[in-house]
Amino acid sequence: MPETDTEIHFWVGTEEWGSRYRDLKWFQSYLPDMKVVTIPGMMHGELVMMHPEEFARLAFAVFKADS
Repeated sequence: MPETDTEIHFWVGTEEWGSRYRDLKWFQSYLPDMKVVTIPGMMHGELVMMHPEEFARLAFAVFKADS
């Protein structure tokens, strides 16, 4: 994997943790500095699909923190 200075986030809902754990471990093997963001009470894709305003607020906070 090429070096990168890009901050990478892995967002995972606490209600999908079991099914995403293997994915997370795979990504971490290639991107050990990746940040894991847990989203309480959410299933896969639920934040984006069911709570788009909250998703936008969280996403923009990441972008703002990076600037």
